[in-house]
Amino acid sequence: MDYENFKIKLKEINITNKDFAEILGIDKTTPSAYWKKKNEVPRYIEVLIEALETMDIKDRLFFIHNQLHKNREKLILN
Repeated sequence: MDYENFKIKLKEINITNKDFAEILGIDKTTPSAYWKKKNEVPRYIEVLIEALETMDIKDRLFFIHNQLHKNREKLILN
């Protein structure tokens, strides 16, 4: 998947680049700095996006919310 397609897919599943990076536990600049430069998104990211696309909107939003909450909770506890 190229970077432009990645951005389109994120928009379609209603998630920001920043939130997506936070869910993955990577620096928020990684997608734009590294993947954009290479114009290639890692295969595991493509698979994750495909899985999110197949989810019902309510399930997807619930998943995203829970992942963000878990990651933010870890930051507070550390």
